[in-house]
Amino acid sequence: MRILMLTRFYLNGQTTHVFSLCSQLLKSGHQPFLVAANLNHPVYYQWLRNQQIPFSASADPAFVEQLMQKYDFELIHTHSFHTLELALDLGRRHQIPVAATCHYLDFQSLEKLAHADKIITISPEMAETLPLPPDKTVMIENGIDTAALKAARLPKEHTVPKAVVVTRMTDNKEPGYAKLVKVLINRGWKVQSVGNWRPHYLGIPYTGWQVDLRSTYQTADLVIGTGRSIREGMAAGAAAFVLGDYLDGIVTETNVEVLRHYNFSGRAQKQIPTTQAIVDQIDCLTESNLSKLQVFSYQYAHQHFSQKKMTDAVVAVYQSLLG
Repeated sequence: MRILMLTRFYLNGQTTHVFSLCSQLLKSGHQPFLVAANLNHPVYYQWLRNQQIPFSASADPAFVEQLMQKYDFELIHTHSFHTLELALDLGRRHQIPVAATCHYLDFQSLEKLAHADKIITISPEMAETLPLPPDKTVMIENGIDTAALKAARLPKEHTVPKAVVVTRMTDNKEPGYAKLVKVLINRGWKVQSVGNWRPHYLGIPYTGWQVDLRSTYQTADLVIGTGRSIREGMAAGAAAFVLGDYLDGIVTETNVEVLRHYNFSGRAQKQIPTTQAIVDQIDCLTESNLSKLQVFSYQYAHQHFSQKKMTDAVVAVYQSLLG
């Protein structure tokens, strides 16, 4: 299938999902062309080239119209509010179907989203919460490249447990994260931040946003974040700690289905991340319990989070649109 993939570039999990979907579609024999508006990051440029994914950083309507003429796309798949109107317009004028993935509960203009031929929601919570046309809507969770995370965990350089924060930080989230880091440091943990959070005042090392986090995940004992970070951390064999605007805490065999229902967002229990609530969670991470959680994380993620299975489900949506 020839697919025009539309999104707006941000340094977040949505971008990683769209780019990974294009990569998997290519491996499966399809022909995606990615238009990522505002793509201005050289590392992502290089990753797309290495993956041999054809792409453009321009979503100018006149330019995209030229792409339509050149590649004769069979369908359009849009992932952002900012590219939704363009997708719908192109679909109408070229008489081809439009699929739209809704990545956020606060997606702007659900009324416009409802005009897509098929709508993909990424969690059961979203499917239940948003007033979308049931006959058009299908739920497909985001997948990750579990095959790339099958390598054995790298040997530890020391016996001090290591926690890695992988998140796109916001003002709402930061107070809870600062409390968590302080609790971990007070209990002898080494903590690192990966992404846009650079908390100088906490004295922890940090790096900018990274495209490939495999080695970071595989040396972590605990991964802290939401959504994709949790899935990837688990697949690499780390224990996982869900913290967004709210606190859901450690992912365990007992609560994993509930937390997954809410896409590991922190909204399952909506606990306020007080210091005491965080302490209660971290004090559960004894050495033996941490080891058990890591084994569980790895096994569960590889059973449930396959990017290939996710892509197969998306392709089934495409096929339903093409008849």
